[in-house]
Amino acid sequence: MSIKRSLARLAQTTPRQLDVASVRGALPGQSRKTEYGELHLIDEYLEPHHHHGRAPIVNALHVSTERLAQLALDPSLAGVDLQRALFLDTETTGLAGGTGTVPFLIGIGWFEDQSMRIQQMFLPELGREAPMLHWLRDRVQQSSCVVSFNGKTFDWPLLRNRFVLNRVRAPVLP
Repeated sequence: MSIKRSLARLAQTTPRQLDVASVRGALPGQSRKTEYGELHLIDEYLEPHHHHGRAPIVNALHVSTERLAQLALDPSLAGVDLQRALFLDTETTGLAGGTGTVPFLIGIGWFEDQSMRIQQMFLPELGREAPMLHWLRDRVQQSSCVVSFNGKTFDWPLLRNRFVLNRVRAPVLP
C-alpha cells in the first residue's frame, strides 16, 4: 500500500473515545470540590515509627540544621524549623521543562507533630491545573523551607511557569 493511501486511511479513522470516568475511578484517593475546581487527592499519614530504609521518619526532625546548612551549602537552613518543612516532588509529561511540560502529579509532605502527612495531587485532565496550584500555594505559604531532590533546577522553575500560565499567584519560597 502506498504512503498516500495509508495517510488517507488514517485521516478517515475516528479516534477512540476514552472513558474519563473509568480512569478516574481507577485512581486511589478522592475528588474534592474546591473554589477553583475539582482536585483529585490522595491523603496519607505515616506514623512516627514508620521507617524509610532503616531509619524512622521522625528522625528527620532531629537533624542538626547547622550541619544541614553546611552540607547543602545554604546558610539560610541553619535554624530552620524542620517541623514546618515542606517536601515536594513532581511527575511530569517530560523532562524538557518550559511551557509544554505539565506536572500531572504533585506530591507534598510535611510533619504534623511526629507523624508525616503525605498528599499527592493528580491532574484530572489537561487545562485543569488551577486547583492543584492553589492547594500547593497554600501549603508553601505555611512552610519554613521547601525540600526537593531537583527542586531548584527543575520542579520549582516548572511549577513557577505553571502558576504564571494558569494566572495563579505563585508563592514566595521561604
